[in-house]
Amino acid sequence: MKALILFGSPRKHGHTATLLDAFLETWSGDVERIDAFRTPVRSCVDCRACWKTETPRCAIDDEMQRIYRLIDEADRFVIATPVNFYGFPAPLKAIVDRCQCYWAHMRFQKGSAIREGRKAGAILVGGAPPYEKQFDGILGGLGHWLYDQRATLVGTVKMGGSDKLAAADNQEALAASRDLANKLL
Repeated sequence: MKALILFGSPRKHGHTATLLDAFLETWSGDVERIDAFRTPVRSCVDCRACWKTETPRCAIDDEMQRIYRLIDEADRFVIATPVNFYGFPAPLKAIVDRCQCYWAHMRFQKGSAIREGRKAGAILVGGAPPYEKQFDGILGGLGHWLYDQRATLVGTVKMGGSDKLAAADNQEALAASRDLANKLL
């Protein structure tokens, strides 16, 4: 079982990393990790070259070509990220946007190269005091991305209030991160 982790935090040892570490303590499969802030990926330029390819790929030759291979090989996806104004941080958003080629493959090539039945989990951290709809924005975008990957979201760790309570002290969020690993195994 191979998990692809998309890590969207600029802080290598921040709250998101702490919860991801708790997940990894329990996860027993293989892991590939993409650190969005340290992986140079250019933004989608809507050139539409991906509309014509037989496999889901972009014409821009950068680190995204390696990420596509990792996406294709992954059995599980874990998106671990802080939430910036209800959405993905910009470097992670660039990766998500460059997956436009998977949507194009489904629409124009009928999606034959995309594996079915994969699972995903999300670890989301927000600084604002927790409230009911705090993570709705990012979950909407994430849901569409997972649909294009033929993956089902089986669990989400939502930690609001990180401005007041550190992840290392949030036993509920740490336990939920460990539980997420078990759900994905």
